[in-house]
Amino acid sequence: MLRSALAHPAALTTLILAVVGASYFCYGALGSDLLPSMDEGGFILDYIMPAGSSLAETNKTLAEVESILKSVPEVENTSRRTGMQLGLAQVTEANTGDVTVRLKRDRKRSARK
Repeated sequence: MLRSALAHPAALTTLILAVVGASYFCYGALGSDLLPSMDEGGFILDYIMPAGSSLAETNKTLAEVESILKSVPEVENTSRRTGMQLGLAQVTEANTGDVTVRLKRDRKRSARK
């Protein structure tokens, strides 16, 4: 095959250009996203307060964050964990945790906006 290809350089060049052109067309037609865009109906906010923050101070700050979140019309409810993070069951400091925000099904804005 190599001898045949080298014996006919014009045909080889034409074949290479055809493969490159078809590859470019396929790339444009398929798109380049790894995963399709999706709206899961919620999101998670991880937070870290300053080191040494008390549980009462963390609770006060996160109560304000939750009130801001609940004032957004698209938010259905929130759930907070303080001193534990989403994932492995590992206990962490009182100054870390996460807030899970669930969005309403019938809303005008998506989770990305």
